Amino acid sequence: MPILYPENESRVARAEQLLDECVIWEADSVQMMEEFLLLAAEINDLIRNICEQHGLTVPQVERIEVRVEEYSFYIDLGFGAAAGIADVMFFEKLKDLIVSSMTARNKLTAAQATKVLSKRLGWTGGGIRTGIILTIVTLAVAVGIGLLVGLEEGERQKKAAMDAIQDLLVLRARVYLARARLRILLDAVRGLSTALDIVKSLNSGLTSDDLESIINRAIGNTRTRIEGLTPASAYADLARMDFRRGWNTAYDVPHPREGMHLLSRLNGVSYALDLWGSKRDDNSPIYAGTQIHDRANQSWVWAKLDDKRSFQCVSVLSNKALTIYQNDRNVGAPTVQYVINYLDNQVWFLAKGPAESFFILSKSTGLVVAIGDPLSDVHAWVVMAEPDGDRRQLWTFFPSLFDQLPGGFDLF
Repeated sequence: MPILYPENESRVARAEQLLDECVIWEADSVQMMEEFLLLAAEINDLIRNICEQHGLTVPQVERIEVRVEEYSFYIDLGFGAAAGIADVMFFEKLKDLIVSSMTARNKLTAAQATKVLSKRLGWTGGGIRTGIILTIVTLAVAVGIGLLVGLEEGERQKKAAMDAIQDLLVLRARVYLARARLRILLDAVRGLSTALDIVKSLNSGLTSDDLESIINRAIGNTRTRIEGLTPASAYADLARMDFRRGWNTAYDVPHPREGMHLLSRLNGVSYALDLWGSKRDDNSPIYAGTQIHDRANQSWVWAKLDDKRSFQCVSVLSNKALTIYQNDRNVGAPTVQYVINYLDNQVWFLAKGPAESFFILSKSTGLVVAIGDPLSDVHAWVVMAEPDGDRRQLWTFFPSLFDQLPGGFDLF
């Protein structure tokens, strides 16, 4: 049996934790999609029967093709036009989010992945039930997860584990978003089904306008609600969930050991975390500035703490830490620099966001560091905010080796 190096146990545990959650949510999404398909067919029949009963024109059925990678199927909907939720564009947006287990796979590839995955599970006592290994394999093959194999060197094993974590964080966000969107869609058609069950008991007096109004009341805002769920909001939800469950690790966001700039954006303009005026005093405010340069007051080091989960963000200029002023627990609390004391208001977790971005979560409050209101054309407050995926909450590392970034600079 391959040896799992002790220093990699927590990395593998994080990968398995993420994988387990992906599988659970994937299975849940499959069940919701199956229920939606059944309800859609039942609703079509209900509408047709109601229209025939009251002498109304039966709505034309729209045939929607749903493509999930190389797999596709069709849904017939007789209520989509009135409700505005079922068209090709809508399902195109879902195609990359519907779970991967609905996709046909190369049997030889799956068999090899099963063998490798079984070995990996054996290292940690098979924390994931054998009965769902094939589902996990489907996920693994779909996104090219760097599965751990019998590597002889701890460093290579570490890289494989870290690669798996990065792939799984992206996959988890996709599955979470699909599940959340499917839940909205399913709740809407459940409500419509209930409403139509009541309508079918009416003996007379129903008009086409009445029927359309009933449909629109049940599911008319479904598209808006679904489109309100974005990848950034999904990552924000997951950051909150991991914080509440104590799942934050130092492995989710690869972090530099040397001084780096921290960049975010507000109104399309790049801002750098800045020790304004190069002050070195305790409680000197920290701002975000648009005049990005290579001096030490915009350079920060992420120092990992002994729990190997959290960090302090330390100014290269002053050797003092990013701190929530007076441990204020409210949204809008200002940030300052303060001498390192290891209290929770200067301890931070990094949580993955879209692309190369990340959230900076306070261990004290679970709130995130964000650009606040502008103070001038060139600087703004840096405050604590409830994580919701707003662009001003998403940060990226950038090397402190440049003269000036263009105003339109962005990583995603």
